[in-house]
Amino acid sequence: MVISSLLLGLFGAVVFLTICKAMSEKESQILATGLVIAALIYLGFAVIGNVNAAWIVVEVTGIEIYSLLAVLGLQYSNWWLMIGWLLHPVWDVWLHLFEQGASFTPEWYALGCMSFDLLVAAYICGVQFGLFRLKTAEVTNHIGRGQSPMNSEIKRQLLLKLLLIACVVSTAIHFTDNYLYIEQYPEPDWITPSSVYVSWIIWTVIGIAGYWLYKNQRFWLSYVCLLFYSFCGLDSLGHYLYGAMSEFSLKMHFFIVTDGLAGLAILGFTLWSSLILREQFKETGTSV
Repeated sequence: MVISSLLLGLFGAVVFLTICKAMSEKESQILATGLVIAALIYLGFAVIGNVNAAWIVVEVTGIEIYSLLAVLGLQYSNWWLMIGWLLHPVWDVWLHLFEQGASFTPEWYALGCMSFDLLVAAYICGVQFGLFRLKTAEVTNHIGRGQSPMNSEIKRQLLLKLLLIACVVSTAIHFTDNYLYIEQYPEPDWITPSSVYVSWIIWTVIGIAGYWLYKNQRFWLSYVCLLFYSFCGLDSLGHYLYGAMSEFSLKMHFFIVTDGLAGLAILGFTLWSSLILREQFKETGTSV
């Protein structure tokens, strides 16, 4: 349920971003409109769920906040849109998955909306940092000014490095907590403290190898390693298959969700690089 909901959100985000790219001249307007609609949907759930007036006020306040960020994004910079989409998962998880909002919001929607929001935010961040492939005219202009078009590749390597560090740190904290307090985590009996420790080491080595291969443009092998490593974070969501939400402490929820988000980020980068940028079809080379 959890993984399928997150994947559904990612699929929806890919469709949404494809529309944005197809209508590039109105991309900012579409991103801003989508942000407001994302907040409006929760108000719809609240009205259908016959919640009290106080909760309606909360939802309306959320619409006002995200509408303000949308307007700021259109008037000033897409960074405001990125902030809005990046904050919306907090709205999804905190208010509509764990708090009272869970009483009227379908769990699958809150989870799917979270992964949807994060991928859209990552896309806007990528555009702002210039991580996407330069157009031919842009490459010509760069060369004409004596600048290297390789800058975009360096930025993508930096992005992957940051995502890898985030995933290593997140999983290290969670796996350590799981190792120390394994009896408190709902999980299958065959998982032992030693298996937690050893699996983290193996996954981390594979993740580092994936980054090294990507940096040296061994893309196919890199994608295999990175796809495998993404499950170091995504696997943490499997805890929810063995216990009800109420069986997990707030600390456990935080560790599991951050792991899942880190894994989704690695998976998203891999799919973006392989399916959208198609870097594996570039001429291979080496970099130091």
